[in-house]
Amino acid sequence: MYVASSHDGLHFDAAQKIGEGTWKLDACPMDGGGLVIYRGTIWSAWRRDSDVFINRMGSAEEPLGTGVDVAIAAGSKGIYVAWTNGKAIEIHTPGAAQPTRITDDGAFVNLTWLADGSILAAWEQNGSIATRLIE
Repeated sequence: MYVASSHDGLHFDAAQKIGEGTWKLDACPMDGGGLVIYRGTIWSAWRRDSDVFINRMGSAEEPLGTGVDVAIAAGSKGIYVAWTNGKAIEIHTPGAAQPTRITDDGAFVNLTWLADGSILAAWEQNGSIATRLIE
């Protein structure tokens, strides 16, 4: 992933590479990761091979766990990253040392910020959509 910035929507700075490694994305589009802006800083999350990473633009990437289908959102407490690990959905919350499991049977997680600053996780589970309010 690369990020190019613009102050007027017409002229862009040179694109900057996110992360330290390189990977071929030979998967579905939802496996590409995502970007958010939190307190004026760009954050990203993605998978490389089977490892999930987070990055604050200008800092070193940080490994979070193992998985696919990475989602990222910014809430009032900070950055949230969720992913599928086997059949489970895991999430890294701000300040947590380790990810937590939000379900043992799910896939294709997505995160969204709500107006009150909390995060809503939604995923596919047994042919339906399941949801959980995160903090």
